[in-house]
Amino acid sequence: LIHRPLYLRIGYEFDGAWNQYEPQKYQEPFRYIVDYLKAMGVDNVAYVWHSAAHQTMDFLQWYPGDDYVDFFAVSFFVTTPLETQAREAFAALAVQKGKPLMIAESTPRGLGYDTISPTERIAWFEKLFEFMDSHDVRILSYINTNWDQWPLFPVDPDTQMGWGDSQIQNYPELIDFWNEHIIGLQLSSEELYSLICYQSVLCDFEILQDRSWKGGRGLPRSETHRLWDQVCSSGLLFFAPMRRRWCSSTVRS
Repeated sequence: LIHRPLYLRIGYEFDGAWNQYEPQKYQEPFRYIVDYLKAMGVDNVAYVWHSAAHQTMDFLQWYPGDDYVDFFAVSFFVTTPLETQAREAFAALAVQKGKPLMIAESTPRGLGYDTISPTERIAWFEKLFEFMDSHDVRILSYINTNWDQWPLFPVDPDTQMGWGDSQIQNYPELIDFWNEHIIGLQLSSEELYSLICYQSVLCDFEILQDRSWKGGRGLPRSETHRLWDQVCSSGLLFFAPMRRRWCSSTVRS
């Protein structure tokens, strides 16, 4: 048994054409899994409904229902107008449903290639943090890896490009930018899961919204801090808005 809260993505990126999930056939297994685990007495799982958000569509076709979803989640890979519009629409839907939002997967595709300038690398991260700030994102999962070393993500034989190396520590300009944007983050906390709206600890989403700087409500950003919890060896980082003392953690070259 794992004696800590878990976030379970059931059929992640449900709207991605590559997964070929039919809406009704997706909803039924989702509800079955949730009902089964709850019937077994599992109370340490938050259930995540994760959209690829690669284009705007009727996301609710796949929605298993308010009683079955604790978190909305999106992927953040490319920043073209099409994907940006889709993410915005999905984030608005999370607010409509009263669900906290996470970025369940993120990485800048092609980051490590010579054709990508330092300015372009920084621009991707600027858009990532802007999206988090604008939509009160509770959790960020950033995939910090060299994608080209994994057989599952082959380099295109024609362009000789693939996903590239997204390891922040390999780019001096990114180390500075990253550290500048995570000043004030606290490494772990006993309050981590309640602050990022884990349902099993009776977190009230409306109360947490009061802590955000979204739309000028709640605390201004200068007084609102984020919490992060680093997951060993996975390359993933998790964040959440919070009120706490300042402290910092950095990526070193």
